[in-house]
Amino acid sequence: MIDDFIKHLERQGKVIKAQNAYRNSWTRFTEWLAKENPHPTPLGGLPDPQMATQLDVANFKRYAVRHYKPNTVNLTMTHLNVIFRWFMQKGVIPDNPVEHVDRVPTPQSSPKWLTGPEQNLLVRTVRKYGDVREMAMIMLMMQAGLGLAV
Repeated sequence: MIDDFIKHLERQGKVIKAQNAYRNSWTRFTEWLAKENPHPTPLGGLPDPQMATQLDVANFKRYAVRHYKPNTVNLTMTHLNVIFRWFMQKGVIPDNPVEHVDRVPTPQSSPKWLTGPEQNLLVRTVRKYGDVREMAMIMLMMQAGLGLAV
């Protein structure tokens, strides 16, 4: 069924990289589900990933938080949400188990500062190639706490 979803992405014009990202997120989830449920279902075989419950998704999220970075977890959850929504629209599942699972808070990165040698290099470069106005701006920014945008 995931192959049908990937074909759907292809028809929508999604690039190969995006298609692979969705497939990787699905694989990450299905491999976890297979490890988490090693015993066959009463009807035989592994549980069908398409029939995952909200509890399965929440447990996967707890596992993923311990093993992946927050942005990776959130991207995986977003991909799973899109995949399960597509399954729901196609009538394969009755509801989307990812829909009500919260995302992981991502820490806001702190600003990076120029090191002493980097500050000296900047000043030397502006002295050599810049004018008085540019030097005044650089000195003012450095005194005010010049940071790097990352």
